[in-house]
Amino acid sequence: MKIIRNIVLGLALGLVVLSSAPRAQALTNQAYYLGVGLFSENSINKMTATATGEKSTLGTFTIPLIVKYDWNFAGDFFIAPTFTYTPLGRDDAGGSATVTLAHLMIPVGRNLSFAGLDWYVGPGILYRFEKGNGGLEVLSNGSGSATFARPGRSVTLANYTLNAGTSFIYGTNSRFAFDLVTEGTFSSKRTYNLMFSYCYMFAGGR
Repeated sequence: MKIIRNIVLGLALGLVVLSSAPRAQALTNQAYYLGVGLFSENSINKMTATATGEKSTLGTFTIPLIVKYDWNFAGDFFIAPTFTYTPLGRDDAGGSATVTLAHLMIPVGRNLSFAGLDWYVGPGILYRFEKGNGGLEVLSNGSGSATFARPGRSVTLANYTLNAGTSFIYGTNSRFAFDLVTEGTFSSKRTYNLMFSYCYMFAGGR
């Protein structure tokens, strides 16, 4: 709860600062963005990082690169296709494989009138590319130890996602965003991922 309170206070402070910043539209027609994010898998009390087994608010972190485009398709509504990719893979829980993520999102959103904010929601597909490291590992078998082979093959996992978030523009080109990415939305085994990101509008924008 303390972490959640700190996040809420941080967002509130950010809104106060942004309210005095030059205003611009968070969703900007025909704008191209490049950026970087902090992606937390299996968040919101789905994992533990303590010896006591206490659940953690945040999960496993990766750092994705982001490409985004805004298109005003009807009235005040935008489609904002977004692609993220983690060029530096992370180790899985057992250290036996390297995991790389790729996520395509196609949210629909709308600008708000306050401080360059927007909201958006839409579907996506999240790919996990797992590459086995191979080799051998010595493990205890109760009375001694035994050597086991680690898998060396690669597998690809794909999950549909439901993505919702909000972002704001600081100045005219800097975009900060917070996303909730839900996997298995209609399943009892659904999981939640969080992403904090920064993008810079490098081209377009009308």
